[in-house]
Amino acid sequence: NTQVAGTLGVTGATSLSTLGVSGATSLDGNLNVNTDKFTVAAPSGNTQVAGTLGVTGSTSLNSLGVKQTTSLDGDLNVNADKFTVAASSGNTQVGGTLGVSGNTTLNGDLNVKTNKFKVTAASGNTQVAGTLGVTGATSLSTLGVSGATSLDGNLNVNTDKFTVAA
Repeated sequence: NTQVAGTLGVTGATSLSTLGVSGATSLDGNLNVNTDKFTVAAPSGNTQVAGTLGVTGSTSLNSLGVKQTTSLDGDLNVNADKFTVAASSGNTQVGGTLGVSGNTTLNGDLNVKTNKFKVTAASGNTQVAGTLGVTGATSLSTLGVSGATSLDGNLNVNTDKFTVAA
């Protein structure tokens, strides 16, 4: 057993089976644990972890880049309430505009502002609470009208079976 009361200067590589350090410690070069399992680059502070990084408590990141499949075991909440996903149900809330490019499939009912525009998934039945404006020709297999109706043009039934000129 050797004890050094002052500074121990060693020139060249040194092997230690165990290193115990108490107090503040400074390293003036890169830190490599087991070659590449945990590294810290001295000039930049960039850190690489080859295994699982376990963190207990809150973590703040300036940015997060994820390059492979990622699992979250809790709710996802972006900027308080701008985009949220509830872990238990998958329910998703978007606080801003939702832009979708490409085909979109909905497997349930579609409701706009509760009852202003509704499409029932099982039947395709559609309800419009406001005025339905249609530009261009429209084909209907059945037309049911209740209430006052205005037609601004000629009315032809089955081409010429019944005609009303406007």
